[in-house]
Amino acid sequence: MFQIVLLSLFSISAISKIFDFKELVRTVEMIGIFKSQSKILSISVIMFELASSLFLLFKETAKLGALILLLLLFIFILISLYTKFVLQKKIKCNCFGSISEENIGVKTAIRNIILLIFVTIILYNNPTDILTLDYLNIILVVMTAIGCFYSTTLFTQVYKFLKE
Repeated sequence: MFQIVLLSLFSISAISKIFDFKELVRTVEMIGIFKSQSKILSISVIMFELASSLFLLFKETAKLGALILLLLLFIFILISLYTKFVLQKKIKCNCFGSISEENIGVKTAIRNIILLIFVTIILYNNPTDILTLDYLNIILVVMTAIGCFYSTTLFTQVYKFLKE
């Protein structure tokens, strides 16, 4: 189940970043760690997210996909904390392209820590070959993952609205 959730989330994330590539590059530039390499870093993030999603599809490569996500999420957590506490800037996350309007910060780090727990579960359990599962179960888990994502996005927007 965690494989399907992560596959769904990171596929959506990568695809939305492709459609909103200029904003992703702008976000990487604003973080400023490797400002001159922002396009290469942005492309790399997308490629790693897509590759890990594809690797999660198959039992034989699921742990490799999980290791890639482990590295990505660890980097994302460090960047979230660096942006919040060192830069002290409000920078749009672009975690899911223009789908989410969240700023990088503690909430981003917490979400990524939760995803890191999912990745760890995959690493320490026997992954399944997703393509051999019943299609209705796959659809149910994918729709649940998408629903959870949109629910948190909606909650964030409502919270912002009520705060203003």
